[in-house]
Amino acid sequence: MCLQNLNLISALTKEFILCINAGVMSLLYQMIIGPLEIFFEVIYQLSYGILGNAGLAVIPVSLVINLLCLPLYLRADAIQKGNREKENSMAPYIDHIKKHFSGAEQYMMLQTYYRIENYKPLHVLRNAFSLLIQIPFFIAAYNFLSNLEIMQGTPLGPISDLSKPDSLLVIGGLSINILPILMTVVNILSGAVYSKKMSVQDKVQLYGVAIFFLILLYQSPAGLVFYWLLNNIFSLLKNIVISSISVSNFVKKIKNCQPFFKKVNKYLLFALFLIGCLMLLTGIVFLKLSGELNIKLISIGLLLQLPIIFNFVVKRLKKNNVLENDRAIFVTTCLFMVLLTGVLIPSAVISSSPTEFITISDYQSPLYHIFNSFLLALGTFVFWPSVFYYFSNSKVRQVFEFVLICISGLAIINYMVFETNLGVLSPVLQYKVQPNFSPFLTNINISICLVTTLILLVLYIKKINFVKILFRIMLLVLLGMSINNIIIINSKLPTEATIKSALDKRPTLNFSQSGKNVVVLVLDRAISGFIPYMFNEKPELKRQFEGFVWYPNTITHGNSTNSGTPGIYGGYEYTPEEMNRRKNEKLVDKHNEALKLMPTLFDKAGYSVTVYDPPCAGYKNIPDLSIYDDTPNVKAYLTERGVVRSLSPEYLEGKKQLWKRNFFCYSIMKISPVVLQKSIYRDGTYFYSNATAFMQINLGDGSNKLKGTQEEFMNAYAVLKQLPEMTSVSEVKGAFMVVYNLTSHEPILLQEPDYTPEVHVNNTEYDSVHAGRFNLNGRILHTEHYMQISHYHANMAAMIQLGKWFDYLRSQGLYNNTRIIIVADHGSSIGCFDDMLKFFSNKTSKITFDVMFFNPLFMVKDFNNNNEFAENSTFMTNADTPTLAFLGLLKDPINPFTGNLITNKTKNLKEQHVLAPTDWQLDENNNRNTFLPGFWFSLRNQNIFEMDNWKYIGHY
Repeated sequence: MCLQNLNLISALTKEFILCINAGVMSLLYQMIIGPLEIFFEVIYQLSYGILGNAGLAVIPVSLVINLLCLPLYLRADAIQKGNREKENSMAPYIDHIKKHFSGAEQYMMLQTYYRIENYKPLHVLRNAFSLLIQIPFFIAAYNFLSNLEIMQGTPLGPISDLSKPDSLLVIGGLSINILPILMTVVNILSGAVYSKKMSVQDKVQLYGVAIFFLILLYQSPAGLVFYWLLNNIFSLLKNIVISSISVSNFVKKIKNCQPFFKKVNKYLLFALFLIGCLMLLTGIVFLKLSGELNIKLISIGLLLQLPIIFNFVVKRLKKNNVLENDRAIFVTTCLFMVLLTGVLIPSAVISSSPTEFITISDYQSPLYHIFNSFLLALGTFVFWPSVFYYFSNSKVRQVFEFVLICISGLAIINYMVFETNLGVLSPVLQYKVQPNFSPFLTNINISICLVTTLILLVLYIKKINFVKILFRIMLLVLLGMSINNIIIINSKLPTEATIKSALDKRPTLNFSQSGKNVVVLVLDRAISGFIPYMFNEKPELKRQFEGFVWYPNTITHGNSTNSGTPGIYGGYEYTPEEMNRRKNEKLVDKHNEALKLMPTLFDKAGYSVTVYDPPCAGYKNIPDLSIYDDTPNVKAYLTERGVVRSLSPEYLEGKKQLWKRNFFCYSIMKISPVVLQKSIYRDGTYFYSNATAFMQINLGDGSNKLKGTQEEFMNAYAVLKQLPEMTSVSEVKGAFMVVYNLTSHEPILLQEPDYTPEVHVNNTEYDSVHAGRFNLNGRILHTEHYMQISHYHANMAAMIQLGKWFDYLRSQGLYNNTRIIIVADHGSSIGCFDDMLKFFSNKTSKITFDVMFFNPLFMVKDFNNNNEFAENSTFMTNADTPTLAFLGLLKDPINPFTGNLITNKTKNLKEQHVLAPTDWQLDENNNRNTFLPGFWFSLRNQNIFEMDNWKYIGHY
């Protein structure tokens, strides 16, 4: 290869780096370089976890990458050497033809000679194989190590900052970077060893590459150059070993030692078998004494049986079978894995709630995330396996085929059979609660994986055609499922009108200066029981909440948003039980009626009406504001999902990058054996180095130290924080405002004592000094695990911001003429209070009943009430909200949709029935007339704190 070709490849490399975000280059980057970057991150994060140093962690990365690519480099060198020898042997004849013939005759002679020698002029490109293989790895390393946040400010030996050029030598104010020079010296030495028997032209090309990398990397971060220096050292050692050892003699010696190796292998297999049997026997015999430990013994014992079983099966089956390469099975299994990990699993996640995976202020269809995961899967399971497959011999290709069959078979079993319910998944693919797998499930999974592998081995050797047909059928099934998911996603996306409406309107709360104002603040999942602890910790809240009466003895009739909010907005006609009675009407229509009831009646009475984020309007996750089209005076706004919060372009781009990789990484987790899933999940980061801007990651110090934030909380919190700015005053008869907010719904650890979101949270000192704040008059509020303390933090943040808003209303003269109702749709079952837990038994299982789940926050401040904050034990339900909102303002209000008088007399019945839905998802209830079956409980005697008053009445 001439120097001109080298310069062309160098230029293409630069252009490739510059164009990764544009058009086709971006797609190629995602497919070819993307999988390498993820692989780099996995190795680096594992190394960093062991070594604890950002610089030293580069060493294992370099070692693993080079060992992985060594077969490729050796094969490429062999091809290059063979091609060079071929060209040298042909050179005299080619020179003879060129000397004695010309024009068309010369061309015909050369083509004939090439055909005789089975040579094509394009074979000259084989000389560039070694360099072409390095380019993707170089680009991946360049982008990964150049943008690694963990290296910023990190020293390594004499290098003060790995994220900057090393500047190790300073002469007269001029900084000289030593690492790139050292890297180049090693590169030249390596080239000198490698090119001993090459021509001068070939040597010049190698030295030209060394100079090119010196120029390209001279001003690069020291961490990146250190990585490339290690690569060059590895290359130098490889060249020294290869040049000093006769490969043919080495192979002969290995063959002579085969009898010895076979005997060692036999004894080793037998030893592993005995150890495995001993561990299995120990685990089974003493299983009842220490369950978790013995499950691990059984799992390891099963794994140790694998080598000897494989060895036995292969020996017996190979006697009558000669295995041949089958490219069809290689291609089929590769495509199977692409469809499973790149399309089916991401589309299944998104189809459950497509709107959670979009940002209204920077709208992009979630189908784009599926396309990106598809490209990553294409690179991981087609492009790179094909490269290794192409450079491999027949035996290695057989290994490739069998490994892919096993991976495919185990992947579909792990995903379909062991896809256990791990809880609620956030839009950044982080579970609300850290996933855990029981030892029993882990052991069962390992056993099934081993048995499946053996079955696939037998089928591969005996029934390869059956395997091909089986995977082709499964491929078609996956394709059908994927298409169905994509259709569902497309049908659930918000309309252009919804998005435009959200972006065009600046939310405002219009108060009357002289008339009456009614504000209903719906705080999703606000927990009533936290109030005395929060107000005790922060006494200033009692002053800010003067005039409020807290009703701790309150229930919700449904412990999910779509079953609990209709009663808040519409009253007792819209409890789950009453909505189920109207069996001929759709749930979505009844839900919309509830959302419209108070705004419609206040609008008819001449009040200015404002609605923020009506929950589940139109049974859509992004509320459908068109439900208010028939009341044009009602001003409805979307405030969350980044509409109010100002999201920087950097943040939006960062979130896109997270989605770009993590959907595929989530798929890899779901297809992996259960024993590996938690390690791959890695607190929801999936080894992503720059995930802290979008999720909270525990630093291993319990619930005191974390890093990162959570977008859902930040968006909702921004609305409460900006309430003073949204408040406006006008001379209207009166004003009604209903604001729905998710701040208390999104558990997050905040920085104490102000409970503000920070990228790095450290509450160790504050928690130590105020350790007794969760023991109030002997009643303990449990905050031992993350969900308990993070819920407390989110609720505290909401109360603090509301307190500031109330102070603002006072300063504007709006507090006294405003009635404020703070209400939640439900609480949360996180076990904070021992005296609120009860256990019921039905025919099949034991039911844990946490009254906290049905105990929403309920606080009311009436007009001209400036008394001290008070507590009232009167029995209430959140369905009292409309009655209290209308009290003294609208006489005998009539439900405009049913014609019935709006009252709260239903509250005085002997029993109140509450529903805990088994499936609360909007999509599952959207086309139904009644709620899906759930657990129903009854309350007698209007006292929620007396556990004997609660009864389980059935699942229907």
